[in-house]
Amino acid sequence: MAKLDKTFPTNDCSTCLLSPKLIEVAKNPNIEIIAYAELLDVSGTPGNFRVKIKKKARFVDPEKCVGCGICASKCPKKVPDEFNEGLGKRKAIYLTFAQAVPLVYTIDKENCLYFKKGRCRACEKFCENNAINFDQKDEIIEIDAGAVILATGYETFDARLKPEYGYGRYPNVITSMQYERILSAGGPFKGHIQRLSDSKEPKKIAWIQCVGCMDEEHPYCSRVCCAVAVKNCLKLKELNPDINIYVLYRDMRTFAFKELYYRKAWQQGVRFLRYFFRQKPEVTETDGRLEVGLNLRVSFFDGVLHGDVELTPDMLVAEEAIRPHPEIRDLARWMRRRLSPFAARIQRMRRAR
Repeated sequence: MAKLDKTFPTNDCSTCLLSPKLIEVAKNPNIEIIAYAELLDVSGTPGNFRVKIKKKARFVDPEKCVGCGICASKCPKKVPDEFNEGLGKRKAIYLTFAQAVPLVYTIDKENCLYFKKGRCRACEKFCENNAINFDQKDEIIEIDAGAVILATGYETFDARLKPEYGYGRYPNVITSMQYERILSAGGPFKGHIQRLSDSKEPKKIAWIQCVGCMDEEHPYCSRVCCAVAVKNCLKLKELNPDINIYVLYRDMRTFAFKELYYRKAWQQGVRFLRYFFRQKPEVTETDGRLEVGLNLRVSFFDGVLHGDVELTPDMLVAEEAIRPHPEIRDLARWMRRRLSPFAARIQRMRRAR
């Protein structure tokens, strides 16, 4: 949720809603947060569970770290920022995001120069509270619990697995989550909508829905993707009423009150184009000389007009599907629960791949 710019349908800032809740939980004396940890096993029976957890080494003492950020400012190593979906850089010692709870920095062992080459230690040198501890080890703890709540989460579909949409090949094709980070004032571009190829402001943006679902391989609907696209289209129209927006959809599933927002987007000039489900849109890159600033070409068969359509957007957003988290199989096994047929199918396909 912290990655989102605005929430639907209230259009509230996501961190403005989330941060007070995180702080409230952190201050509650009856709640213990075990962050940067991995669930290893759950055993026992209802009323008498035994939970094994691995607390991963941060190489930073949480009791001494005050979240000042001096260590990160002195760290020379930069790596792609996962929180910003790879659109920006973070340091090898970092906070996931500015409002994170607990507010404790973590050293990325895979990229830290000290762990890789045995030199640097700049963070340790400049930390006034002596919070850096390169000798910190992973810790295994066990907790007795009367009840366990399984909040499994999900993962987004890797749009690179659908090469026809151009994600991973063309810089101006991005995912929905990348668009959220571009749109966010706390994101890599401070909320300024721009293309990745040349930092120019796009005048025409297209969305492609159902990337990774509603096909032979994944015949399900993610339920939220249409509403996400509508939300972002309305926000974009709010920022720039003159921008041209196209949404290529297979079935627009904005059920219940979300239908009102779909109609609002349509009334504000967002153009919804239905593509034929057996002929997916294909994205290619032009030489950039067709029109000023345009370098994408989207071709598809319009299922309403029953004809071929070609668009030349400045920027394309691939609205990726959501899928069960890969660790759900372990959770089901530990809790002696069977996966639904759909979740089991996804797990089999993941193993086969």
